[in-house]
Amino acid sequence: MDNLFTNDLFDKKTKDRFWNQVCSRQAGECWVWDGSVSANGYGQFWYNQLNFSAHRISYMMFFGPIQSNDLVCHKCDNKRCVNPKHLYIGTHLSNIIDRYTRFPDSGRGYRVSNFNTDEASQMNTLYQQGWNYTNISELFNTTRQTISNIVNKRTTHLQEINNDY
Repeated sequence: MDNLFTNDLFDKKTKDRFWNQVCSRQAGECWVWDGSVSANGYGQFWYNQLNFSAHRISYMMFFGPIQSNDLVCHKCDNKRCVNPKHLYIGTHLSNIIDRYTRFPDSGRGYRVSNFNTDEASQMNTLYQQGWNYTNISELFNTTRQTISNIVNKRTTHLQEINNDY
């Protein structure tokens, strides 16, 4: 199996330990991590006394080192998949855009808001004027969490995505 790896970032013992936790490696299919899984559903792998996401380790085994702030994203939306053909380097914004492109109904209450920039600006103004999340959410017919995400800039607005791409 070592001939599949394009770099020597990991020793044979680490590679063997890693691949012993993968259910199957069929071409084109997800390679499902069968080891420990984090609370958010991603595979976990201990390496050098640190806990890493299994899909990040797989990506590094095949493509080499990555920056700590880079995201390793899934094309297949399977959090436990470690097939390097299903993984790509992305940013938080590119991951949001990818998700929204494939799942357009994932708007309100998620990291992409169906509200446009003008509506988000109105929400921020109301909040700065002393309105609480509950009152603003009732006005815009959405959840308190969505208002909180918009006010605290944890949400990207569709209009911003459409203008950038």
